[in-house]
Amino acid sequence: MTADHLGAIGVHRAGRSGELLPPGHGFGLGFAVRLEEGIAAQSGSKGLYFWGGIAGTTFFVDPAKTSSR
Repeated sequence: MTADHLGAIGVHRAGRSGELLPPGHGFGLGFAVRLEEGIAAQSGSKGLYFWGGIAGTTFFVDPAKTSSR
């Protein structure tokens, strides 16, 4: 669910204000997935996945920053 399934399908349209996904991201089966670091305006690691909700809420998980105890 958190692996990119778009592949070569273009989602970043230069010059348009409503990009479907932030630069450096793809889309899995339910989540946007960060594919590259240093491109998007938001911080996060490669592999981070997220979903935006209503009223500006956002759910995200950054597996590279998660620790198990």
